[in-house]
Amino acid sequence: MLDKLLDPSTKEGKLDPSTKERKGEEWFNENWNDESWQIRNCPGKEVLTQLRTWCQKTYSLTLTSHKLARTLQKCPDDVKEIMDKLPIRFG
Repeated sequence: MLDKLLDPSTKEGKLDPSTKERKGEEWFNENWNDESWQIRNCPGKEVLTQLRTWCQKTYSLTLTSHKLARTLQKCPDDVKEIMDKLPIRFG
């Protein structure tokens, strides 16, 4: 759907900008409700890098991956398991 909105040779690509924006937002919101889509489309390293940078600039906080993973409300079980094993392996 999104590729059609961006392609000027398609019917959707010829829509006015505000209609394209509305349809794009609808598409995103529909997909964002799917947790597996979120995980596939939000690269973890990039998200963590941006989160750390923002926290450092905004609050002068230094966050480690371990601290962040421990505070996540929605953390996949496999990630929790790995985070629990890190102190044993490297601690």
